[in-house]
Amino acid sequence: MKKFPLKKQNLPQKYVPIIKELLLGERNDKTAERGKILLKKMQSKNIITVFFDGKCGLCSKEINYYRKISPDGIFIWQDITKSADDLKANGISLSQGLKFLHTKYVDGKFYVGVDAFILIWKQLKRWRLLAIFASLPIIKQIINFAYKIFANWRFKRLKHCQLAEKQDSL
Repeated sequence: MKKFPLKKQNLPQKYVPIIKELLLGERNDKTAERGKILLKKMQSKNIITVFFDGKCGLCSKEINYYRKISPDGIFIWQDITKSADDLKANGISLSQGLKFLHTKYVDGKFYVGVDAFILIWKQLKRWRLLAIFASLPIIKQIINFAYKIFANWRFKRLKHCQLAEKQDSL
């Protein structure tokens, strides 16, 4: 039997058997109906894909914290050091994905850097106030400036980031 990495995508576990049945093609009327219900439930939630650098210790710690406190069904966590196909399909290079945090909202719109953090924070109970504060125009400009300096500094220090940049330039 095939294995599916559904848990890694942070889907509620009650949906896993339905998705497996649909993926394996073991469809009957009941499965098809359950699949339609599941699709409606998933579409009604604000599904956000978070693209992060899983080889960066600080990044991984922060993302793991967000995973721990986030409600089920809101986020799909994608370690781009394992697969950057979705980013590349949208014209974003691996090195750009490694340099700045990227999120993709269910409508297909991408958010980068501070905007990506704000999108995440808006979904987290005790972080919503920070999202509002960080969205204030002058505050957002300051945070953006600081984040870009930090992101570039971090990017230059990590070997896997430098390798990705060299590969992207070929």
